[in-house]
Amino acid sequence: MERESSDSTSQTINVGSTISNSATRSEFFNQQEDPGKVEAREKLESIGLFIPMDKLELYHGRDPNGDKEEWSVRSDFSNSGNNTGNWNINAINALNTGDFVTAREFAVERTLLNIYKKTKKFHESWEKEGIEDRRRIRSGEIPIGVHRIISSDPNAIIISSEYSKSEQERISQAIIPLLPKILEGSPVDFKYRDTVPLFLETVNEDFNLKNKEYISQEEIPQILEKLKLRIQQSNNPQAFIDEDFVKQVAGSINSRFLLRFSPVSLIHEFALSKSDTFKAAFSSETGNISRQLPINRDFIARFLKSNYIVGLKTRVDSATLDKNISNTILFDLTKVNTEEKIKQKEQTFEKVFGEFSQEMNKSLESSKSHPLVKLLSENYYASPEEIIEEAKKVTGFENHFDKDAGNWEKFTLGEHTETVLRMFDETYADVLPAKLLPIMRLIILTHDLGKPEAAQEGKKNEQKGFNLKEGSRFLNELGIENNLKELILGIIGQGQEITSDVFVKKNKKSNELRQYSRELLDKIKKVGSGSLEGEEMAIYFMSFMLQNSDSGAYTDYAVTRRRGGLWFRNYPSFNESLKTNSLDRRGAFLKE
Repeated sequence: MERESSDSTSQTINVGSTISNSATRSEFFNQQEDPGKVEAREKLESIGLFIPMDKLELYHGRDPNGDKEEWSVRSDFSNSGNNTGNWNINAINALNTGDFVTAREFAVERTLLNIYKKTKKFHESWEKEGIEDRRRIRSGEIPIGVHRIISSDPNAIIISSEYSKSEQERISQAIIPLLPKILEGSPVDFKYRDTVPLFLETVNEDFNLKNKEYISQEEIPQILEKLKLRIQQSNNPQAFIDEDFVKQVAGSINSRFLLRFSPVSLIHEFALSKSDTFKAAFSSETGNISRQLPINRDFIARFLKSNYIVGLKTRVDSATLDKNISNTILFDLTKVNTEEKIKQKEQTFEKVFGEFSQEMNKSLESSKSHPLVKLLSENYYASPEEIIEEAKKVTGFENHFDKDAGNWEKFTLGEHTETVLRMFDETYADVLPAKLLPIMRLIILTHDLGKPEAAQEGKKNEQKGFNLKEGSRFLNELGIENNLKELILGIIGQGQEITSDVFVKKNKKSNELRQYSRELLDKIKKVGSGSLEGEEMAIYFMSFMLQNSDSGAYTDYAVTRRRGGLWFRNYPSFNESLKTNSLDRRGAFLKE
């Protein structure tokens, strides 16, 4: 049952000694996340638009008969529409939940329906025989499944349709700090990277975008023609344009606009329909709006994910129960599961990372006076952009991150490294123990430091040696202790060679990485300190995370930022080796 709910610089505080060994950064959201965003969340919660998920008791009811193992939420399970034969209301992969009573009713009806399907009972006899089957279910003779669903993220938010509509004006102002910028919310494909400035010039100068803030459906072909002409005049052979590009950016502009004035309706459309247009009918600062607007589903997904919004609470007509019910549809399935599964995961992480996190964090203590280490240690929410800018200030590396990384895409070392940091953030930053975040980010910062020199000397095949040389120099400048330095260099050197062989080339077995992790663990342990059984798996997983984030940077699941506000998805060179369950197609995992 439900219980009643009662561009800023990130704030930094020293929390190194105040957290448990395996706690994630989510414990420090309110102290470390952008204070403007924290304030916006609090305002929207007071209005009733946002409900912290941990203030709701949500349950999912199902027929467990035939399940071979304990049921849990699968983020890769496709259950939209009629994919499972149950005609779910959701148009995206999602989990429908409600209070305990409603979930139990669903479990009963699903169980009865499956009995009917298996026995092929005729509909005429169904009502009569259903009474007996219901009795058997309620007596426990036929089991049903009712599971409490919680989030692994204590900051998870449910957006509610039950807020007071008189608060719309307050919402439209309070929500602004939470809205992604246009290109950040939906980065364009790599092939369009040179076209964006021309597009923005076109819509601002020819279509009055700054005043009306949206682009109508009928303006799409007009913009396309104007843009083609502008490209011809620019004499830029790299500028590529087609209708898909115009629809994408126009959809992002509209989605940002609509999230201010009609957030619940838009998210309802996102979750329960596959439409890429939205019938807008409301009053805004620019007047009454009543027209069909193109929307961008990726932009909406980014808004949801970046604000930890995992579900929508609304009312629906249930065909299964034949009545109108309160339904909370959970669409970020990477962050929700049964109580049992989440507790099991927490216990596993404590076993693998607990002691290791504590010891490595102590090793970092002596270097925390350096500005870069201080940033990493005191602000677990430091953005990839902030981290790279601080890394550029390290003595002897002032111009290093601006050098050509030697890729055909012409990325600088800083652009590539920032992309890898961003890939790590999207995939692992909220699950890795917070005490290891500074170390993992140092690993990423150092992993390719030798790229520019290796490329310049025509020795790309010998990059490992260059990385180790420059990485050692970088870590010495930061004052990193020897055992921690050994760990970082071990992971970016031989560790990355092995992970490449195991997970990319697939010419070695994973036990070789585990053996190397064991050897590296023995090397870095301080004199007199023993190691726990299985503790080497912490190094194993950190090595995998580096490989995963680095490989992922060469897919269109990765996003690169260039100066001037240009965000684009990378060329999908490596897409076939990774998969994603992410709501907004950012962050991905190497396929097994």
